Amino acid sequence: MTTSVLNLSNPAYLSDPDISIDLSSSYKKTQETLRQTVSLGDLITFDEKWSMLIGGAYARIHDKKYSNTTGELTSDYEDGAFTPCVSLMFKPIPAVTTYASYMEALEQGAIAPDSAANANVQLEPYLSRQFEVGIKSVIGRTNLNLSLFRIEKANAYTDSVTNIYSEDGRQVHTGAELSVTGRVTDNLTLFGGVTVLDAVIKKSSNSAIEGKSPQAVPEVTARLYGVGRNTDANDPGQSARQPVHLRDFIGSRFWCGLVLSGPGSIPCS
Repeated sequence: MTTSVLNLSNPAYLSDPDISIDLSSSYKKTQETLRQTVSLGDLITFDEKWSMLIGGAYARIHDKKYSNTTGELTSDYEDGAFTPCVSLMFKPIPAVTTYASYMEALEQGAIAPDSAANANVQLEPYLSRQFEVGIKSVIGRTNLNLSLFRIEKANAYTDSVTNIYSEDGRQVHTGAELSVTGRVTDNLTLFGGVTVLDAVIKKSSNSAIEGKSPQAVPEVTARLYGVGRNTDANDPGQSARQPVHLRDFIGSRFWCGLVLSGPGSIPCS
């Protein structure tokens, strides 16, 4: 392994690593996806306090899935749909914006896991729907956002009797999110937030999963990360052009973060 201290103003060019790769075996394509979207929207301002964003998009998905072992085509689908988007905004004071929005989206179908009888089969696309109300405010160098939302999407699982992975019912995610963005100093910006989520399966033909939580959906997620800039104390305005050593930072900007989730959801299969 070759190591070196890198100075961006005077880079050192290292010799190519000694890596041997066997290219004799053929690599098989496992998936091919073509997604095309045409969107159109307009912001309508009624007065200083009221405005509306309205638009729509036509999305089309063509997806092909191939066997991981043989490379043969296992599923091929193509579908398209028009999805609307509308948001009504009200500014009671210049620093505060309240809003209510509704949008739809064409989502790519899930892929059956290897353990299912129909392993690696791509399910058909589906429409997701999202309702959201919220408030945004700017206080000095801090942005505060609070929202309540409801998201509906297709539910897919592996049936315990047939071992077939398929879509059945809807996942309904209802929750609240608080996010904060603030500039602590001229060179450091912090981002943080908490999301509380209640997810449940509805409209399923299988009574065993009706009303249960879908897999891999945490009830609470907290996140905190920061983005900073390495500056020269003698010339802070020229920070982006100062020599930076790799052992200190990568480039003139750096970031660090922390994400916590829990507790886990109850498996529905």
